[in-house]
Amino acid sequence: MDVVLVGSLMNKSDQMQKELLQKNKEMEEVISRLDRASRKDELTQLKNRYALREDFSVFINKRVMVMMTDLDDLKEMNERDGHMMGDEALKEYAAILKMVFKEDSLYRYGDDEFLIITESSAAETAELVEQLSQKMKATKIHGTRIPIQMSAGYVLGECKGNDDLRKMIKQADRNMYKAKEKGKNRMIGS
Repeated sequence: MDVVLVGSLMNKSDQMQKELLQKNKEMEEVISRLDRASRKDELTQLKNRYALREDFSVFINKRVMVMMTDLDDLKEMNERDGHMMGDEALKEYAAILKMVFKEDSLYRYGDDEFLIITESSAAETAELVEQLSQKMKATKIHGTRIPIQMSAGYVLGECKGNDDLRKMIKQADRNMYKAKEKGKNRMIGS
């Protein structure tokens, strides 16, 4: 083979290798963006249920507070003031939750349901519940006739495994519905 041809083939090989490295880097960036998008709720920018399933192991063998909460009368707000106003209420509530709790503890669980799982003692839980209550009292959404209010249920306990965490989530959900039955705009813990 002639030296010029070998040199040309080596240059093409080097160029192709550089192009492949660039394409791999671009693909890794796309995969990273897709991974982040798959774990986040688009509206609130909180983690979603997919992220929750992946995060279960983080809470094992820890004393945690699990809180299930939702906005009271969001359906009525959507009907009276429009879905855009309901979306604003959801985003505002997510922002309040971020002020009180660590963002990595927050999940958008359903339509207007949010789940908080955080390491916490009884005293810390009482303080967090009080902070959330105070922030909610001070919150107003401009353009709506319905005040933004929430109901919540929480439970504090030792999480020894996935089953414990699932039971705590169910109990927090039951406590939230007890709060709603007692007139909404309140928090009930056990």
